[in-house]
Amino acid sequence: MGIRGMPPTRRALRGRVRIRWGTMASFLTLGLALYLVGVSNDSEPAHFISRILLFVPLVSFMLGLVNMSGVTCRLQYPKLRLWEGQNADLHLKLTNHGSLSKLNFLFHITILNKTLNFGQSSVWFIPSIAGEQSADAVVSIQGLKRGENKIERFTLACDSPLGIFSFEREYGCDGSCVVYPRLLCEPEAIMSSNPAFAKAFAIRDPFDYRGVREYAPTDDLRFVHWMCSARRGELIVKVLEHYGMAPCMLSLIAPDGAETNSAWDDEPLLEHMIRFMATLAISLNNAGCNVNALTGAWEVRMRGKRSGDAIMLLERLARLTYREASLLINIGSSFNRFHPIGFAIFLVTCSAVSDALEKLSRICGAQTRASGGIIVHFCACNSDEHSPTLAETHHVKYFAVRSSNELLPTLKACLSSVLMVRGVHGHV
Repeated sequence: MGIRGMPPTRRALRGRVRIRWGTMASFLTLGLALYLVGVSNDSEPAHFISRILLFVPLVSFMLGLVNMSGVTCRLQYPKLRLWEGQNADLHLKLTNHGSLSKLNFLFHITILNKTLNFGQSSVWFIPSIAGEQSADAVVSIQGLKRGENKIERFTLACDSPLGIFSFEREYGCDGSCVVYPRLLCEPEAIMSSNPAFAKAFAIRDPFDYRGVREYAPTDDLRFVHWMCSARRGELIVKVLEHYGMAPCMLSLIAPDGAETNSAWDDEPLLEHMIRFMATLAISLNNAGCNVNALTGAWEVRMRGKRSGDAIMLLERLARLTYREASLLINIGSSFNRFHPIGFAIFLVTCSAVSDALEKLSRICGAQTRASGGIIVHFCACNSDEHSPTLAETHHVKYFAVRSSNELLPTLKACLSSVLMVRGVHGHV
């Protein structure tokens, strides 16, 4: 992941002073009471103390203003890309341009997750800064969720003596940090854990091919068999030995994935589906399988370990909103763009499982080159809805996942189904 500095913090947007009226009223009430006592009893000490108490708020204000003046703040967010679960380190630098020491600063920041539409706040205390010195602090933010986490503004504050006034200065910041979904496991580890996977994907000479077929719009022109094309009068491409299977289409449909009653481990069902999809797609791509990932209105094409494909998928999944995940995929247009399809995998929730079965029955029909299909049904805690009989009728494998503990075994089963088919095709 690339690491670079955040854009410089802009100058302070505005400053404001908050008055704690309860404390202010206490000093004013006590001062006026002593003044009345001094007037009624003709007491000079009461007069003197009452004047001091009445001047305390003014002195407190002046000291607080001096404490805040000459202090500048700079915030840096060095890592712009993080994995879910990693801590985000914020680099804070306070500089005191005056000759006097400054005391008791509070730093308040609010991070807005634009993808999931929620914010989280944190507060830190900096006890003192010596004159003409700087104070550096590395503040760790825990629990950042998947999505684009943006720091729009942060506040530097200090209290006046006796806490009567609070001086605040608000800064603006243009940077954001994208948090990628957490993978269920390392893709390399899951591939090496099963020797059958590696055997099925043993890559031979890249110029060996096992046959020819008609040209499809997604094919590379470098693999056109020109002599055969001239003989037949239409474009014919070579079916390479290690490209023995057409791309996998991986789709996510979650109309009810964000509902509160559809949650595992206090997290929405959609978050588990996104992690499953990211791990499965990257594992297949690392094994040399082309993957077309679809959800809602966007798509990502991953082509045989090409540099940047996995990052592009993670960027898209990190920014996937609940609304986009609930959109039904136009399977007709997707099928026409991605024809031929080697394997179709649908990740669905309860309200979309019947629709996914209907779509897969069309994809796995006799007119396509699809090798089969898989439905991974993410069931809510209180749901037992599934249709394995119908799935078997259409030669579609069905997996029901009812808790987060079943995610990794199901992932391995899906990989085994896809890779074993490819392994058989690659050794025909």
